[in-house]
Amino acid sequence: MSTFYSGDEICIVGSGCVLPDASSVQSFWENVKTGHCSIIDLFESGVLDKELYLDTTKTVDSKTYSAMAGCVQDDRITSSSNKAHAMLTEASKQAIACLSTKDFSDKKIDIYIGSCEGDQNLSSELFIDNNEEVIATYFKEHHKTVTLDHVRKELGLQSYSEEDIASVKLNSSILEVVKKEFGIKAGKRAIVDAACASSLAAIDISIKVLQNNEADMVITGGVDSNLGVEAFVMFSAPRALSSKKCAPFDSSADGISLGEGCAVFVLQKLKNAIRDNNTIYGIIKSMGSSSDGNASSIFSPSLSGQKLCLERAYTQTDIEALAYIECHGTGTKLGDKTEISSLQAFFSERKKRLPIGSVKALTGHTRAAAGSVGLLKALCILDNGVIPPSRYLQKSIEEENGKVFVNQKEIILDGSQDCVGVSSFGFGNINYHMIVEKFFQEKVIQDFLTTNKEKSHKNIVVIGESLACIEEIDKDYVCNRFKILPTMFDQADSMQILSLLAVEKAVKNYNILLRGNEDDVKVLSGSCTGLDLLNNSGYRIKAHELGKVKGVSKEDVKNIQDLLAKKYGITSIREDMSFGQLNNVLADRVSNFFNFRGKNCNIDSDFNSLSLAIDTALREIVFEEGVVIVVSPYENFSKNMTLINRGKMRCYIFSSLEYAKSHNYPILFENVSSTYKSSSQ
Repeated sequence: MSTFYSGDEICIVGSGCVLPDASSVQSFWENVKTGHCSIIDLFESGVLDKELYLDTTKTVDSKTYSAMAGCVQDDRITSSSNKAHAMLTEASKQAIACLSTKDFSDKKIDIYIGSCEGDQNLSSELFIDNNEEVIATYFKEHHKTVTLDHVRKELGLQSYSEEDIASVKLNSSILEVVKKEFGIKAGKRAIVDAACASSLAAIDISIKVLQNNEADMVITGGVDSNLGVEAFVMFSAPRALSSKKCAPFDSSADGISLGEGCAVFVLQKLKNAIRDNNTIYGIIKSMGSSSDGNASSIFSPSLSGQKLCLERAYTQTDIEALAYIECHGTGTKLGDKTEISSLQAFFSERKKRLPIGSVKALTGHTRAAAGSVGLLKALCILDNGVIPPSRYLQKSIEEENGKVFVNQKEIILDGSQDCVGVSSFGFGNINYHMIVEKFFQEKVIQDFLTTNKEKSHKNIVVIGESLACIEEIDKDYVCNRFKILPTMFDQADSMQILSLLAVEKAVKNYNILLRGNEDDVKVLSGSCTGLDLLNNSGYRIKAHELGKVKGVSKEDVKNIQDLLAKKYGITSIREDMSFGQLNNVLADRVSNFFNFRGKNCNIDSDFNSLSLAIDTALREIVFEEGVVIVVSPYENFSKNMTLINRGKMRCYIFSSLEYAKSHNYPILFENVSSTYKSSSQ
């Protein structure tokens, strides 16, 4: 055990959750201990319409061959018109209930929540709202008795007032729900999207906010409330779904089972937690992150990228003190093999064998919430001194006599190992690994400094900037320059292409030589959740919902799908399409092509996303020398306030003055702040 705390450690003072078969932290832990699996067949249970969406032949591109998932069945959640709002509110209530005082009127509380998609209940409404002309015209010509009002009524869709539309249709509205629910007056708020690593990315930002004394507390974690059919179809296209319950690290594993849920934490500096008489559930010891760069395609995990993430996490942690690792462990053959190989390689010099596991075997893959669910399990293990067994496991893929193994028997911690690791990896090849440590009261000294000093000032400068317009996209140039196959060009959202063009333009215009410094480069995007390709491909899938309307035949549905395919130019849902729809891939395509190895993610603070992305970038430079690239599209609502118009992409490149001078980078502006705006705007 190490010496006394400094008081500046970041600690967890509250936790709460809404997960499949678990409406509290205690019920979640009971499920983990007993190996209770909450994965069910959503077709057989009636949650999804089997007649509309099941395709066992795996040949119909707008349907799915599996609907196995961990599903929240709490009536308080399922009866809500927006499950994300309900989940996040309930989990936050539990976390805040852990605090000694709930009065936030005089405190600055930041909120950073991992989330990568909107609530599933909105997709049917968006489908009708944004395709009124196509649907109304078809029914007028073929079924004069079927009107849009009739369709909405048959599908049970809500109608929102004009003033409510924006708050409902923007994914970032979940943050406003928390702010109002708990009377939070001051603080910044953002959705963080790093795909399946979103919640650890959000916690990473939260840690730095507290370390820099920008807030008194941070509410953070992750939520994913989308078990809509689109999610299954997108994972079905590349055959990534398990036809049964997923089995991480088992030789029989054949893919993932989806899941939904929310896990929330309240973070605070240790000295302030002690001052406020809050219970301390764990200390966040460190966080490591990396992008895979061009070590693999954006579709595949990389052993070198995951190993780099581990190296960055364990710079000041004795690997012998580690009791257990809660892995990403999704149940895909390639993903599990890569993860276990990276762990075996990194821990090859460890003396004791290291147990590992994955809670996804019980809850399913909760995607944006996955890292926070893993952290919740890690805290429970440290609190109870027990590592539960992976009871489902039949034959592990672990190497014989390797340094990591999946434990099939309960392990009682003996006190010699006081920390647990948590891994979370995202589509787009972003990797995070966190180490959480048990809190020891005897390591507290009473003369902690009571003041919170600001980090030493850094002169942060702009070394490059650019603006790229959608009219500049030339298919031949893009495919040749950025190594995108012509057959895959249409599978990438136009904003992802623009992010590549904008970065290339900024680097070229200012002769910024980044080669050789790729490990020091991070990429952030600032954009509202929901790219055009995501919406447009989803409409083709949701057209099946019209089959529920009385008087509408399967032929009618097929005809409307064909009309939508013509309107949007999407004739099929292909295996490589899902990556082209994700907001976080705005940043990842840049990292992948230019071989940047620092973290990448998307920041969503509705139409304030650019400012929050720059704010995050500047904070990264305060703590770590290097370069941070920010890309952000111009965004505004369409006339009916259901779609976001985008047509231009901004790029800004930041570093410290010292780093810029040492690398002979141009200096365009000095002493920039999060409110920085280009002189060209």
